[in-house]
Amino acid sequence: METLLLFFEQMPNSQKLLWVMACLAMSWLLEGSFPLAQLSYRKWKHAGANFVFLATTLIINAGFSALSVNATTWTSSQSFG
Repeated sequence: METLLLFFEQMPNSQKLLWVMACLAMSWLLEGSFPLAQLSYRKWKHAGANFVFLATTLIINAGFSALSVNATTWTSSQSFG
């Protein structure tokens, strides 16, 4: 068990992201192949709406991250704070 935990602790972030995406894709494919219940909504339309929300969140977070980095750089260069 410790070997498995150590493997995931030392994994690069890009590989962790790939691992999470692969697990989600596999779960989504299994759910599509063997659904537990028939739902009345369109799954792909719902996924598209979720993607729009995700993209918006990523853009906003990237903007605030850039703002934070610039503010930190400015305060360091001006010896402020």
